[in-house]
Amino acid sequence: MKKYILNIILFVAACFFVYDAFATAPRIRHFSKSSYKAGAQNWAVTQGPDGIMFFANSDGLLSFDGHSWSLCPVNNRTDVRSVYYSPSDEAVYVGATNEIGVLQDDGTGHLLYSSLPDLPPSGEIWNLFLSDASVVFRENNSVHIMSDTGVRTITFPDRLEICASVAGGIYAASSSISYYNGDRFIDLPLSSSLSGIDVRAILPWDGAILIVTEADGVFSCRDGAVSRIVPPLSDNVFCAAVSGSTIALGTVSDGIFIVDGSQTLHLDTSSGLQKNTVLSLCFDSYGNLWTGLNNGIDYILLSEPEWPLFGDGDPYGAGYASAVFGDRLYLGTNRGLFYMSYHGNRSDLEGPVHTYPDIHWQVWSLDVVGDALICSHDKGLDILYASGRRERIPLNGSWRVIPLRSHPDMLLGSTYDRLFTLRLQGGRWVFGGFPEGFEEASKAFEEGPEGDIWFSHWIKGLFRLGFSGDMSRVERVQYLSESDGFPTSHGNYPGRWGDDLIFSTEGGFFRWSGERAVPHDGLNSKFRRAPIAVRVDGTPDGLKYYCSGDYQAVEVPGSGLDTLSLSSLKGRRISGFESNRILDSDDILVSTDDGFSLVRVERLYGSRSGLSPVTIRSVMAGDSLYYDSWLPDSLSRLQLPYMDNSLRISYIAPNYSAEDAVAFSVMLEGYDERWSPWSTDCFKDYTRLPSGNYVFRVRARDILSADISQTSMRISVSAPWYWSWWTKLLYAIAVLALIVLLVWVSRRISDRALQKRQMEADLQKKADDLAASTMNVIRKNEMLTRIVSDLEKMESGDEDRGVTVKKIRREVSENIRHDDDWQKFSQNFDIVYQDYLKRLRERFPRLTQGDMRICAYLKMGLSSKEIAPLMNLTYRSVEMTRYRLRKKLSLSRSDNLTDFLQRI
Repeated sequence: MKKYILNIILFVAACFFVYDAFATAPRIRHFSKSSYKAGAQNWAVTQGPDGIMFFANSDGLLSFDGHSWSLCPVNNRTDVRSVYYSPSDEAVYVGATNEIGVLQDDGTGHLLYSSLPDLPPSGEIWNLFLSDASVVFRENNSVHIMSDTGVRTITFPDRLEICASVAGGIYAASSSISYYNGDRFIDLPLSSSLSGIDVRAILPWDGAILIVTEADGVFSCRDGAVSRIVPPLSDNVFCAAVSGSTIALGTVSDGIFIVDGSQTLHLDTSSGLQKNTVLSLCFDSYGNLWTGLNNGIDYILLSEPEWPLFGDGDPYGAGYASAVFGDRLYLGTNRGLFYMSYHGNRSDLEGPVHTYPDIHWQVWSLDVVGDALICSHDKGLDILYASGRRERIPLNGSWRVIPLRSHPDMLLGSTYDRLFTLRLQGGRWVFGGFPEGFEEASKAFEEGPEGDIWFSHWIKGLFRLGFSGDMSRVERVQYLSESDGFPTSHGNYPGRWGDDLIFSTEGGFFRWSGERAVPHDGLNSKFRRAPIAVRVDGTPDGLKYYCSGDYQAVEVPGSGLDTLSLSSLKGRRISGFESNRILDSDDILVSTDDGFSLVRVERLYGSRSGLSPVTIRSVMAGDSLYYDSWLPDSLSRLQLPYMDNSLRISYIAPNYSAEDAVAFSVMLEGYDERWSPWSTDCFKDYTRLPSGNYVFRVRARDILSADISQTSMRISVSAPWYWSWWTKLLYAIAVLALIVLLVWVSRRISDRALQKRQMEADLQKKADDLAASTMNVIRKNEMLTRIVSDLEKMESGDEDRGVTVKKIRREVSENIRHDDDWQKFSQNFDIVYQDYLKRLRERFPRLTQGDMRICAYLKMGLSSKEIAPLMNLTYRSVEMTRYRLRKKLSLSRSDNLTDFLQRI
């Protein structure tokens, strides 16, 4: 009966405890089974070196470096149940079914998994950790403690629920909670409040021991005193994790409870979790929470200042407007108008969220004017009064309305087509008409200090409108541009800054000095360079929020400008339609394309996750893995053979806040001339690197925080086999032999050239001899011809002498015909003209010796007149001989005999 009453009291206490809970929820990144490509169940989580996460997965040891997943099955291919990273020996210990192993660098830059030898496990290894240089692992009923002296096994009579290390000591929970004294486990002297409870976790917490139970809450044990610090939140707590004062509880069917002081955050599938069954929890070094689910992995971004108002997803549409009116927070989206209870505190946002009836279309603006909330939407206006009355003014859409200080009983608004007015009559707002003289529409207009309306059209630019006294007509239209002091003629948007009118432009903030626009030094001085079309919400002496498209910044009085913490909103604001509202709790409610987010100001300024050191992860050449490690600088120099000179170098800098949150730039000194452009690719390929020494440098930049980390590795590519020392020696010998050969060949060529010149000289001499012989023959024959002629004259005077002279004449004539040595002539001729006569005889065998002589003389270029005395013929006889020779050579009348013989 007492226990029943106690449970009722605890249940009531838990109700009050949970009541003070956040309606907002942190952003959650989802990793499904299909994304990490491993088993569904994830039994344990630990963070390794430089932020790499390891998961005890049902298919093996799963790791994630922020960019890619990898799976390492254990040797016996069983489910991995536990995982623990030991910084002291830089190793990851793995517990599976009948298997304990370790994954570590083998000293050469390669990750190697190996089973620990001579271990006695014969079941599931549910816990595994290091305590005072001993490896401790738990089975269902046994604890094994492995040290340098061997393995000690301690068996419990009952099932062991948990075994853990706290402050170097080893604690275990079965039917009771016990402590290992170096020899055996002894029960702790705890109060009876812990007897008979199921313990799910034993954790260190603020110098005490934290005991997490399945259904009885969370207890703190300090100096033997036990106190309950968290009442029961679920009856099926399965796992737990702590970080500072924050306690996270994972359940079998109720999702996750995160307790921080008096506040409790409950996350389940309705607020963004993939599954409600949580098997493991782990806070990482950034203060965010990893959850191993029954089917998937979730990453809960607890440390970020931006928390979606409705958790993960887009249940109500894209956010466009918000307003606090009465005890409600109204939210306008592209799907209509919604509201929830709000009393000025963050914890008041407990929901539920209600849909406002009959407004289920695009809402553009929510403006509180006195006791009325004016909702501008696609169908016109809805006016909600504090009394509960509601009125609609149908228009062709409405952008927004503003109160007029110069006319307290009037509002000025804009439809999709033109301006309109509302008038206060009898405590209600009624349509006042469309002012004449200006027919443009916009959502950007403000009243100036002199009652003029500053109106900005998104295309046509900025106008200053002067109205008549009753606001029924625009009497003056002034166009403002560069000539009036603005940096450009477009993009100049009016706004309110306290009581002042300011302009957000492409050249920073401006104010109107009376005659022209001048820079607003007070606002511009907060930025390193002039901001482009940035709007500001807040008060000059209070919290300020700046936004423009992808730019977000917060300024807390006395803390400066924080431009980095809200980078998660980049790309999620609807440019030109940003709605920002500073709530009473100093939280900032901002609209996003997936709803609304609450900016928790206390988490700004340095609460970002930051950037882990960049590490060269692996070096591959083809199918060969030359380097594979998670440890920074584990191998300072890598030697590669020339045959593997085409590389892929991978690198990591774990950051889990967003996909592609880190950009990289690389340079290979000795090959690249400059750093590569920033890219989210985490690898670099090099093809056909020449042999030599290089330094590969990589730097990482956190896209959100702008932090930069850099590392390097020396890489040497060996010379190819054909450029080794012995091949160089062979090349030297070959070159020397080639030089000798070239000298020999050169000499041979020189000798042949000398011989050729000698032969040419000999030929020239023979040609000269031939010519001289021919000329001598010509002169001799001419002389003999004259002698014959003289003898003929003598013969006619004296008969006796005549007989003698006749005999002499006959002998001289015979001598003339036979005096030439034809054989000698033909030999010399063939030497000079390369067997000309031989070739001529072979081609024309009918030619006589006389024909051959004429052909030789013609080849030498002699004319018929020169040939006649050589052959003791008259000129006419030579011509007749040439005629007969043409016939024998089968030449036509058009063929030239001399040219023909020259060509043979």
